[in-house]
Amino acid sequence: MFGLIDTDAAYKLSCCRLLDEASTYLKLSGFRALEAMPHVVEKQIFGDKQYGYNKPSVRSRITKEVKAIPRMKEAHVEDVFLLSTLQDAFDHGEAFLLYRAIKDGQMLLVSGDKRFCKALGKKPEILKACSHLEGKMICLEHLILCLIESYQFRYVCDRVAPARHCDTTLRLSFNQGEESREASVVEALVSFSKDAVRSLGSLAYSYKPWYE
Repeated sequence: MFGLIDTDAAYKLSCCRLLDEASTYLKLSGFRALEAMPHVVEKQIFGDKQYGYNKPSVRSRITKEVKAIPRMKEAHVEDVFLLSTLQDAFDHGEAFLLYRAIKDGQMLLVSGDKRFCKALGKKPEILKACSHLEGKMICLEHLILCLIESYQFRYVCDRVAPARHCDTTLRLSFNQGEESREASVVEALVSFSKDAVRSLGSLAYSYKPWYE
């Protein structure tokens, strides 16, 4: 099974050196991403507040990892009406990834945008079209919680802490850097993401003890 991953999630997981761990944990054969993703990520990497700004080796690693993710062309659309409906509700990238998830039916969708998850939960007509995607959507914070449980907190913290400025939620959750404590990090990640996860209902990735 392949996973669809949006630009935010791919960039942040790569910053944190957790892209491979995420794929392994989710039992994926690999990720698929948007055609424009490498160009968008390259702009993010060189932002003056982003992780790796003054570290060429870090920029090079992230660029290489992101470019290695196979990308989907948007030229072949079988259901123009469905895609148009999704584009009216979400931003272009999220709409196309969700369209592909709906049409394929087997791919898991990893999103770095909690607003997308919350918005989807408020669109009953679109949720109906997604009914066969039960357990196949996961937001970044939910995924980080799963990785903490699977790989142990110290392993994840040692990777996220140096890169935490790549994302506001990660910066606030791991606000003590390498000295961050597991209990406070887990509490923060759950607090930031619970509304998004609950909004997805049955579509949310099936392992979610933190949200019950």
